[in-house]
Amino acid sequence: PPLYYLLATPIYRLSDGNLEALRLFSIAIGTVIVLCAYGVGWVMFRERPWIALAMAAFVAFQPMHVMFLASVNNDALGWAIVALILLASVIYVKAEDTQSKIPEWLLGLLVGIGLITKATTYMMAGVVVVAILLRWWSSTDRQVGVLVRRLAWYLVPALAFGLLWWGRNILLYGFPD
Repeated sequence: PPLYYLLATPIYRLSDGNLEALRLFSIAIGTVIVLCAYGVGWVMFRERPWIALAMAAFVAFQPMHVMFLASVNNDALGWAIVALILLASVIYVKAEDTQSKIPEWLLGLLVGIGLITKATTYMMAGVVVVAILLRWWSSTDRQVGVLVRRLAWYLVPALAFGLLWWGRNILLYGFPD
């Protein structure tokens, strides 16, 4: 999928293909993963902020993780999208009022961006469905219509991105891609 390479193109051109500049770009994207790890810990354990810090440190100092972030490929952006989806899903489920601070369409947009970033992000489509189900199940308004509406708001943007990419691949390579 093309998103990482589209985002890296201006850096490639401005730096005349300098490998260190491209690696710094990947590392900058990787900081999103560390910040999201902190965010998940903070949302889940607000009364114990040291847990959020420990989660961020654990993610930041994994040797293989650092090695992947220092390379020029779409892994950094793929895992950053996974981290953003996880953080958004946790905020969505943990929202205490009836109106989540994270709308379903934003979850769908993040999953859709993942679909055009890296195949390893595809698993997050199911995580978001579980988050929507958990939020619906814990609400006082458990009408099936509410659940269907929430799922539709999620699926439309996610599938819009995915279908564009998959449709392009089917046209180029035939079915099944």
